[in-house]
Amino acid sequence: MINLSFGAIAGMVSMTATYPFDLIKRKMQLVGVNKHARRYDSLIHCVNSTMIHEGPKGFFKGLSP
Repeated sequence: MINLSFGAIAGMVSMTATYPFDLIKRKMQLVGVNKHARRYDSLIHCVNSTMIHEGPKGFFKGLSP
């Protein structure tokens, strides 16, 4: 039971830490698929645009079920 608890906590921490990077990657990939998606010129542009338009919470949008 202890190993299960530690595994669940480790999974939550790792997902929370890597989620913003995955979100930025998905946003940049959507440009080629969706014509109405916002266009980003670079990684920095995507990060800055997300911060300006959505704030810090924008990096974790969709993390909670």
